[in-house]
Amino acid sequence: RKEGKNVRIIGKPSNASPTGLAVAQTIFTLPVGYRPAASIYEVGLDLTLAASPVIEVKSDGSVRAKGDLATFTIDSCYFNFTFPIA
Repeated sequence: RKEGKNVRIIGKPSNASPTGLAVAQTIFTLPVGYRPAASIYEVGLDLTLAASPVIEVKSDGSVRAKGDLATFTIDSCYFNFTFPIA
């Protein structure tokens, strides 16, 4: 959601298939007006506490996740971060 000149992403992907994240995958795409000017990187929370997923929010709006373990799955990821929009 928008909070002034920032966007806050909070929650867990609900339509994500439980696919391993050894390779980055796009989870969803932010609409125009909710995108950063340049790519940003945040650390997500793995609800199983087995991995530390890296979340990338790209300037094209794609939100991607990559785990540090092949067994980590996107359906166990939780986001809670804020970033400035372009």
